[in-house]
Amino acid sequence: MRLPLPNPFISTDLELRMASAVSKVPERIEIGPGFSLWFQNDTSFGFPKGNFFVSIRSPFANDSPRNTGLTQLYVATVLDQLNDVTYSALLAGLGFEVYDHGRGISLKLKGYSARQGELLSIVLAALKAPEVSPERFARVRTQLLRALKNDAHQDPAGRIMSDLNRLLVAPAWWPDELAAAVEDLDPEDLEAFVPRFLGQGVAVALAHGNYLQDDATDLAKTVRRELLEHRQVEIVDSSRVLKLDKGTVARLTSDADHLDSAFVGYFQGQSRQLEERAAYLLIGQLLESPFYKALRTRQKMGYVVVAGFMPLRRVPGLVFLVQSPDRTPDEIRSAIEIFLRGFSETLEHMPSDVFEQYRQSILMRINTPDQRLGERSARYWHEIDRKAYTFDSRERLSAAILAQTLKMLRQ
Repeated sequence: MRLPLPNPFISTDLELRMASAVSKVPERIEIGPGFSLWFQNDTSFGFPKGNFFVSIRSPFANDSPRNTGLTQLYVATVLDQLNDVTYSALLAGLGFEVYDHGRGISLKLKGYSARQGELLSIVLAALKAPEVSPERFARVRTQLLRALKNDAHQDPAGRIMSDLNRLLVAPAWWPDELAAAVEDLDPEDLEAFVPRFLGQGVAVALAHGNYLQDDATDLAKTVRRELLEHRQVEIVDSSRVLKLDKGTVARLTSDADHLDSAFVGYFQGQSRQLEERAAYLLIGQLLESPFYKALRTRQKMGYVVVAGFMPLRRVPGLVFLVQSPDRTPDEIRSAIEIFLRGFSETLEHMPSDVFEQYRQSILMRINTPDQRLGERSARYWHEIDRKAYTFDSRERLSAAILAQTLKMLRQ
């Protein structure tokens, strides 16, 4: 019987690393061509912890069903390889995530900051040269194919919402397209894909928390040196949202292979302007409860009755979704149309004090102070992804909401 080896991630350095001058928002530091780091020292929550996020974007991540499948297999293979590391890191108060998205993959390190460099190097080594044994590849491919099959057999409400997203956001692939592509892949395909994926694109990182600037740049430089050193810079655009003609409503109904029926209606805003987003957000809040009461409580249409604000890549919209065990899609659509005609009348006669209650409810939700370091990091990361580098989207949206009036919404 042997004693376990010492855990390399346990830190004895639990000091807060407070900078002499702290910026109010993250500041940009150029690490190299096509690689930016956003950094903020933040010890305000009183823990020696930090969050280091990296988005590695590649033009090959999602440009075809085959490459999307390879990107997902790449991530799954790395995570499978790092199973033991995940457990050791967790015991030491560290965690990491690797996941795919529309523009590539992201790596997130969280927890005690002092030993994140050691964990980062281990994860980067797996990303640089994943161990693609035939057994591991077969296992992760089987898991992915099972997930794709399950995606195609969601309940009707989940299925048509997934379908709506695929129809409105490009590029996006259907489960059967992805499954057909993944079925044809072998370990050699994945081994050939990894250097191609890593060889072109851009990267962006965020270091937020218990780091001094040198700590943060050391982490980012490690990523560049160990994973992206000879990368060819190529900008990778965000996915696109299909623009619907003014007055057009996207409508989808569920397939007939389920006992329940489902219907979704989607109204799209005409721009990403803050004024439009504020208006749609307010209307979504105003109709959410009345819609539920009308179709769920009074008409008893089904257990899934949802309406409200639904943005897609910052394009505002309104969604109306119902799944019913005993109503046809046409009956659901008719009930939604009747509700909307009645809601116009409700809005026309709504007292200003009632409208103000709804508005204050939204403002309170938007401006709730960050309770944890992770919440603030996530907010910063979202802003970076949207190129909102002033980091004041909450304040600007709040001002736009305050500028809205009932008269403006009625129009």
